[in-house]
Amino acid sequence: MNLKEYMATPNKQIQLSDFSTHVKDKPDDSTLTDELIPDSVERLKDTKKNWEFSFSDVEERQYWDDYQKIFEEMITHTSTDVSPWYILPADDEWYSRYIISSVMIDVLDQIDPQYPTFSDEEQERIDEAIQTLENE
Repeated sequence: MNLKEYMATPNKQIQLSDFSTHVKDKPDDSTLTDELIPDSVERLKDTKKNWEFSFSDVEERQYWDDYQKIFEEMITHTSTDVSPWYILPADDEWYSRYIISSVMIDVLDQIDPQYPTFSDEEQERIDEAIQTLENE
């Protein structure tokens, strides 16, 4: 992760940003939050939807705290000024889109993209191409 940042920095041509969705902290001792447990139970009960259920959802519950710690460490160790992480709430699509839009606007303001400019010679060739195409 940090290597790609290092490689991009010298040229200052691009800013790299990483986005990750994140589920809220667990409300109790389960991986499946209070909001997710009813959905999982419904998937199991509905034969048309129980294929969506994964037994690993239940089995992995015991590791929730470890996963959260590792996730936090990964963000802390890989987010830099050159390539920051932006954590998006997985349960709020509107706000996630707002964050992404805000970041994109900030980056575009920083890099100030411009239409390409042409040398006099290139402009002459463009003008000739326009004349050729218009005369066909």
